This record gives sequence, structure tokens and C-alpha cells, in this order.
Amino acid sequence: MTHMIYPTTNLTATEQLVIERGEGVYVYDNQGRQYLEGLSGLWCTALGYGNEEIVETAARQMRTLAYSHLFGGKTHPPRWRWRTSSPIWCQ
Repeated sequence: MTHMIYPTTNLTATEQLVIERGEGVYVYDNQGRQYLEGLSGLWCTALGYGNEEIVETAARQMRTLAYSHLFGGKTHPPRWRWRTSSPIWCQ
């Protein structure tokens, strides 16, 4: 951790919280302490940890097409399926 500086890093702190694993809605630090994980970000959401349905779906998609942007009039099958099954305001 001494070589990473995040935008919110407290430069006067000598220790950082080291998260090692997640399970359900909880994460665990390298000391085994449990924390309720409630954060999400602009490009991600907290969907829980260890959800096998999400793991398998992501793995299947990564094998097919790991990444593709939607700019410049491009699309891909997962986006098209989502669009056609969403409410009219999403189309």
C-alpha cells in the first residue's frame, strides 16, 4: 500500500484498511474484521459478494465479449436484450 495514493488518501495516516475478501453484503479485512459494504460508484454497483449467478453470467460474457463500448452507433447482444426488455423510457 505504500506505493498507491488514492484521491481520498489521508497522507498523514500510516495504515490503510486492507480488504481481503467479500461474502454477501460484507467485506473482511486482513485482520478478519467484518464490515457492511454499502458503497457503489459511477460505473459500478454493490451487488454483493459470492453471488454464483452473477459470477457465472460474468464468466460466460467475458468468454464471449469482455468489453465493447456503445459509442458511435455500436451495440452488442446483451445491450440489445436489455433494451428490448426495459420500459419504454429506456429505449
